[in-house]
Amino acid sequence: MGATLDALHRLQAIESKLHVLRQRIEAKRREIRVQTRRLTKIRQDDEELHEKLKRQQADIDRLELERKGREEEIAKFREQMKITKTNKEYAALRVQINTLDANNRKLEDRILALMTHADELNVEAETTKKELRHQTERLERLERELAEIELQAGPQIEALLSQREQASYDVPPTALQVFERVAEHHESEAMAQIVRPHVKREGFICGGCQMTIPLEAVNATMNTDDIQTCNVCGRILYLEAPAATDPAATA
Repeated sequence: MGATLDALHRLQAIESKLHVLRQRIEAKRREIRVQTRRLTKIRQDDEELHEKLKRQQADIDRLELERKGREEEIAKFREQMKITKTNKEYAALRVQINTLDANNRKLEDRILALMTHADELNVEAETTKKELRHQTERLERLERELAEIELQAGPQIEALLSQREQASYDVPPTALQVFERVAEHHESEAMAQIVRPHVKREGFICGGCQMTIPLEAVNATMNTDDIQTCNVCGRILYLEAPAATDPAATA
């Protein structure tokens, strides 16, 4: 293996470690984003329930006021019945009282139905409140976990970035540009081994995308220090990785 590919392998080893650390942080941030959306939805549900309860109570209060008003009318008519002088007047007052009383019974049924529904909403609101507390605690826990991961990974990332900068000095500018472009496209995996899937058959494939590699690219990789890329996935090709690509292992 030529010097360029050897330097690229060292760079890839550092890039892979950086990717793992960054992925740990990003995975936790993803969890937090999902949890935040979940919490927002629960908060919206909680607010909607409280609005429903307010409207329900307002309806109950309005109907109760209407019922009490009719009760007062009934009481007034009953007092009038005590002093009425004719059967006709008495009968008319009785009809009015019966009508008001029948309407009040209907009102009481409506009020009871509304109160039953309000009780159901209160149970649902209490369940939502408990879920809100639970999910809030979970979000707070995830945020603490993220802070711990960042605290632990921060110095490691800084050290690896420093190593990466040093390692990049050993890579020719053109090769470095290719490496960085491919690494960005393939989640930091810029290199792929040339694989011969069948020992007894001719033919090679890219270890990254499993597609066929032309024999001339294999020969160029074997005999020159020029980088060759897979014509399908664009990864930088190599035949065998060096025994030690970790800068820490060779120090």
